[in-house]
Amino acid sequence: MADVIFGLFAPVRYDIEEYRGYDIKILQDNYRDLIVLKDRWYGCANLHVPLYFNGATNIFKELPPRGTPELAEVYLKLRK
Repeated sequence: MADVIFGLFAPVRYDIEEYRGYDIKILQDNYRDLIVLKDRWYGCANLHVPLYFNGATNIFKELPPRGTPELAEVYLKLRK
């Protein structure tokens, strides 16, 4: 029996171009959505956390909220 269950979703693998306000055409395989599928203790079930993923170094970082200048900077770096 599990108390907390997490899931990772990569929308680019399903040819989704926009997911939860993030441009997957730009982020490509660098986007992952961490989803709390089940939470018996903390009440966080169905929580989505957008993550930047670098597969070469296995690093995950939380992405800035959609529509912010910080996210625009992330998009700009990935376009180069």
